[in-house]
Amino acid sequence: MTKDKALYKWFQQFGMPFYPVTALPPANEIKFPYGTYEPIFGYNGDITYPSVNIYDLTESEARINGYAAEIGEVIGKGGTIVKCDEGIMWIKRGSPFVQGINDPDNSNIKRRLISIAIEFLTTD
Repeated sequence: MTKDKALYKWFQQFGMPFYPVTALPPANEIKFPYGTYEPIFGYNGDITYPSVNIYDLTESEARINGYAAEIGEVIGKGGTIVKCDEGIMWIKRGSPFVQGINDPDNSNIKRRLISIAIEFLTTD
């Protein structure tokens, strides 16, 4: 599986659709909750820092905080490995891991900016 497909598949495990920011569906087709990530890839030894965001439309912050916590738990303290055709991508938590972001137009849209690093241990 190519790096982009492996990363896409990894993000889909969190109970909401995740979209690369370069391939978002039309705004009227997006349903909450959902997530986005930057498809940034490197070669052997490179480390990238893609932005990851999750969004929910609710008055409560409980569900979105739960999604953020789940992502952090899956990554774990030592990171998690995602296999791809070229080797592995080592996903690690960044710092700070989660930041709450306000939506200036709608206080019921909850957003969390999640900080990760991906180290490429690949053949290319």
